[in-house]
Formats: sequence, structure tokens, C-alpha cells
Amino acid sequence: MRPVTTSRAAAAALLCLFILLPAASQEPDPVKALAPRSAEAGFADAVLAAAERATTVSETLRILQALAPLASGADRRILHAALAPVLELEERWAEASLAWETAARAVAGPVDAQFIVNAGLCALVSGDAARALSLASAGGARDPRVPFLEAFAYYLSGDRDLALSRALAVVAAGESRLEPAALLLAAELSAGADRETYLARLKTRYPGRPEAAAGGLGARVALLALSVAGGQGWQPAGAAAPAAGTPGSSPAESSPAESAAAWFQVGAFRTQENAQAMVERLAGKGFKGLVARKRSADGVEMIIVYVAAGSDAQ
Repeated sequence: MRPVTTSRAAAAALLCLFILLPAASQEPDPVKALAPRSAEAGFADAVLAAAERATTVSETLRILQALAPLASGADRRILHAALAPVLELEERWAEASLAWETAARAVAGPVDAQFIVNAGLCALVSGDAARALSLASAGGARDPRVPFLEAFAYYLSGDRDLALSRALAVVAAGESRLEPAALLLAAELSAGADRETYLARLKTRYPGRPEAAAGGLGARVALLALSVAGGQGWQPAGAAAPAAGTPGSSPAESSPAESAAAWFQVGAFRTQENAQAMVERLAGKGFKGLVARKRSADGVEMIIVYVAAGSDAQ
């Protein structure tokens, strides 16, 4: 009887397998489902929703890479602006640069200065100084990161005088996101008392910054600067850091005890529920989260999640 029982068990298992397989195969591929809808209203929202449901970075990337080029106008800008940070996450800097530039030029009229400078920064990290300078020129004077981008691009291309000039312009502006890397570059390009002055300012104002202890320049420091150039907002010593607020609030001043804290952007979401889920996951790991709303240049509202780095930001 045992062979019969075994055969029946095997047959039952195979039957279950054949029942389940069609169900699994019926799960729609978002790329195939959405590609024919590229000309419809709401295409970008549908693609972003599909990308947000993805369970891996590679799947998110697959969806955005396949569908972003099919969009046009504002949808094209939105989707390439979503694709670029994912490429950055994968350290595919040259591709990220192209995605940011596509987003910047997707809509007729002046280029989006923020996106075009993002493209330049990614080009810089990839080692393409010539492209970085070209994009900096396209960004014009509307983005405060342009002198920073030019400083490092000139440095990588070997023009030390122009690099120092642009680095000092960044230092003079006192922009806390960019000044530390500019001070380090200025010190590298200087000697004697000037060099010591720049290093002292760096260590005094930004004691927790990686640049204060960095041992080299080039793409490595540019990459460190890129991680804050998009707005994650390191704070200089003595500056007020954002305090945890209610969902949807903007960062506010904190108590003096927290004034040297650094805050990092760890997520950007389209829905309050997903942002709050991230905050709860952070809390479970012992991190303090902050939720704030941010509107992009083309009016798209995102819900940003920040996390406090604590007393030792490095």
C-alpha cells in the first residue's frame, strides 16, 4: 500500500503546484502593464506607485529605467528625477548624471537649475570634469552649488588658480552644506598661514564633518560633499538643528543641547503612510526620525524622512 500512498501524495503535490503556478504567473509585470499607458494622464503617478511597491532596489530601478524614457513633458521630468537618486544609490554616477540632465531639460523653457547642478555633481563624482563644468555653466547663477561644482571640476582638470578662486567664493558664501569641502579644497591649494587658517576654520566650525579628518581630495571628497549637496543639511557647530515635529511639519529649531546634531535624509515618499512606516522602522532601531514635506521645482510634493545622526555625525 505504501507505493500507492506515496504516488497519491506526489500526485497531490504536483496538482497543488500546477494550481499555484498559473496564479503566480498572472501577477502583472508593471512594465508591461504601464508601458502602453505612457501618453495617458497620471502615467508618472502610476509608475511611481509601482516603483514604490517594489521590494528590491533592482526592481525599482528596472521599472523606472524601462518606463521613464517613455514619458514626455512633466511626467518625463518627474520620472527621471525619481530614477536619478536610485542610480546614485547604486553608484552609477555617469548614468545618474544623464538622468538628472534629462529631468532638467524635459520641459520646454529654461533648464531646472537644481537638477542640472545635480547632474554636474554626479558627473564630477564619476571623474568627468569637462562635463561637470559644462553643466555648471548651464546651471547659471540660480543655484548656490555652482561655484562649488566649478571649484572641484577645475581642481580635477588641473587648473589650481581657478579652483582656489571658486572654492573661496563658496567659503565666503558660508553655505553650511558646501563650505566644509570648499575649505578642505582651499587648504589643499594653499600654503603657509592661509592653509592653516582654512584648516582651523574647518575644524572649529565643523568638528563632526568627515572632511575635517579626510586624508585626500579628488572624487572621494566630492562624493562626501555630494551626499549633503542635495539638502540633507549637516549643521555647523553652534547652529540650530531640526527638532522632531509632527508629520508634515518643517524642521524647526532644537534645544541648544542638540544644536551640533546632523540630520540625514533617509527616504522620500509620496504617501504619509509609507513615510510614517519608515519612521517606525527607524524608531525600532533606536533612531529618531523627522517627517517634513517638500515641494519640488515642478510642484510635486514629497514627504521626506530625516534621521538624527547623534552626537558623532561622522
